[in-house]
Amino acid sequence: MQEFHDKHMRRAIALARKGLGDTYPNPPVGAVVVKDGVIIGSGYHAKAGSPHAEVNALLSCEGKTHGADLYVTLEPCSTEGRTGPCTDAIVAHGIKRVFVGAMDPSDENGSYARGHLEKKGIEITFGICREECEDLIAPFHMRVTHRRPWITLKTAVSLDGRIACHNGHSRWITGEESRRSVHEIRETVDAILVGENTFLKDDPRLTARSLDKTLKVPLRIVLFTGEKIPETKNLVTDHPEKTLFVTSKSILTDELKRRGVQEWVTPFSYISDGEAFFDAFMKELYLRDICHLLVEGGSETYKSFMDHDLVDEICMYIAPKIIGSGPFWLSSMSHNISTVEESLKLKKVSWTKLGDDFFMQGKLFKGDRACSRD
Repeated sequence: MQEFHDKHMRRAIALARKGLGDTYPNPPVGAVVVKDGVIIGSGYHAKAGSPHAEVNALLSCEGKTHGADLYVTLEPCSTEGRTGPCTDAIVAHGIKRVFVGAMDPSDENGSYARGHLEKKGIEITFGICREECEDLIAPFHMRVTHRRPWITLKTAVSLDGRIACHNGHSRWITGEESRRSVHEIRETVDAILVGENTFLKDDPRLTARSLDKTLKVPLRIVLFTGEKIPETKNLVTDHPEKTLFVTSKSILTDELKRRGVQEWVTPFSYISDGEAFFDAFMKELYLRDICHLLVEGGSETYKSFMDHDLVDEICMYIAPKIIGSGPFWLSSMSHNISTVEESLKLKKVSWTKLGDDFFMQGKLFKGDRACSRD
């Protein structure tokens, strides 16, 4: 029977993944309706303000839901928001049993669904594929519990850990399949961040281009310490309204303002005032409803985030090439690690072969806890 429940919940998880990157500040959620052992309806949450996964799944059944079971990756909401409570919809559609993957970590909805549904005679079971469902909402969980985004560090390196040659040349260290994978990751995040050197030297676009040529442009963030922003760079000519410069003083020209380029001015430097800067920066990202931030370079930016325990996950593309000289992706940290036992550890690690490259993904742990600022 557990295998039966897992199968249907994994179908709901697959549906939820369709909403990754589009639902913020809400979590991605998927749901399926099962009757007599057969899926009769399904749905997922597509974007904030639109119907939730449970409602979409129930409506897809065309009135055949009485006595059916509902599988949903996250505890159904029980409060009035931009949409009505999902618990009310579940009752109204005559659902007999509800199977839930993960508990809702928010104060508004957490743990309330059980009492509401059981009062109506509906059986509710938690913990179906719990770990997979919790991984799915990790950014939402981080935002709710720590008031900051989930932060993924992404880098592409040679076999000897270099991100560029000694003269800065870096295109391309990894192959086409790895670069395609990067775009798939970008599709799932709310914002992408780079440092000043990456912005100036690499002139990135930081967009997500899918196989069907659909273009997604998340918020692009640049940590900038210079005096003048070049007005011909891709980030200020291609969808400039989706670019945010983080600076210590206002430096946007009238032309950049006309284009819609954004600016967040803080008195703190991420290099010299790290703790104060990141405290303020995390609050700003929270206020901007950023749930998942992808940090794409360069090495000084990686170091800053690592030094302040602000990396939750690492995605690394490793090419079978030896460059021999040039910058390492992470040359040093201020953690003062003296023994191997004290080293920062990755858990839930996966390896995928992409052409000649390898892709490693894992969650970062320090000791026995995930790296995070309380």
